[in-house]
Amino acid sequence: MSLELASVRSVLSNVPSKNRIRELLVFDPRFQYGHRRGFEAWLRIRTLLVNRKYHAPIRPLATYWISPDDITLKMVGGTEFGKSSAGRVVGGDWNHNVERLREYDLYQMMKRHFVDGVPWEETERYQDLVAQVQSGESVWHYCTTETDIKERCRGLDELYRQIDEEGFLHPSDLESDTYDDPLFDHSANRFPVPLQAISVNIGPDGEAILDDGRHRVIVASLCGVSEIPITVLVRHARWQAKRDKSANGEIELDHFDSPDRRYYSSTPSKNPVEKR
Repeated sequence: MSLELASVRSVLSNVPSKNRIRELLVFDPRFQYGHRRGFEAWLRIRTLLVNRKYHAPIRPLATYWISPDDITLKMVGGTEFGKSSAGRVVGGDWNHNVERLREYDLYQMMKRHFVDGVPWEETERYQDLVAQVQSGESVWHYCTTETDIKERCRGLDELYRQIDEEGFLHPSDLESDTYDDPLFDHSANRFPVPLQAISVNIGPDGEAILDDGRHRVIVASLCGVSEIPITVLVRHARWQAKRDKSANGEIELDHFDSPDRRYYSSTPSKNPVEKR
């Protein structure tokens, strides 16, 4: 082997693999902090530009408190906009890429366990997940073994206990050193704290469509929690047109996303532990 080729191979051996690069980008606190600061600055600039087009202001970091039962739809897996889309107004037919939350297989599995008292291992979805990892697939937030799946289920048990006993916390409370999040997602640290809440998109008729946070929405609904904190990522162009008319006094919107500031609150209107 030539000296030059040996040198090249030595250099290449020190280049991180794709998985290692992803691990550094997702879990390294330095990257997370830098990404969050950069994203906040970029979001402020984009929001200023976007708000020049509309009479009803876009507040991408506003927190709204609504009933979990008001979220009846979710984006079909793989069609979600994601946190980086906060504050966008998008037309088209993306609102057709939805499914009913209560027909979602994860909802059915969690209802069977928490309401009907069926062990996780006896639910159909659990058995499907095990079959998938046994065939070499990565499922349900990077589970690759049945042990991973069981750990995820234990996290859901703890999340249910926390929400059932303590109610639903504001996103800022989740950063407390005393709070232990059983389903902590390291990748969420790349975004501002408000965006670490449950995120929805709003369809043309004002329907709240879940984009991120399905485990927490389902647990809150099954626990009977009265209100949960959410942020709005994407609004349909037709809905934003209605918000503009409301801002101009042409119509009145009785909706949490009305431009009338009395609908906006960073705190719940009820005790967060209160049940329906």
